[in-house]
Amino acid sequence: MEQKQWVQVWVSQNQVDASLIQIKMEEVGIPVVLMNQQDSSYGVFGDIKIWVPKQEKEAAVGLLLTLGFNP
Repeated sequence: MEQKQWVQVWVSQNQVDASLIQIKMEEVGIPVVLMNQQDSSYGVFGDIKIWVPKQEKEAAVGLLLTLGFNP
């Protein structure tokens, strides 16, 4: 089985934006992993990162730009 290499394409502290990006990527068929590293008590410390397979990076970056987010 071929193992996918994943790359980070976006990082922020905004949970709403991260969820929106995740939904939009899944809608167009881009596999996505949302990694929430925020502190569970306060929610303002730490980042939320979006990862996609390396071969999907161009498509993901294009979608981010279309949605108005800087990769």
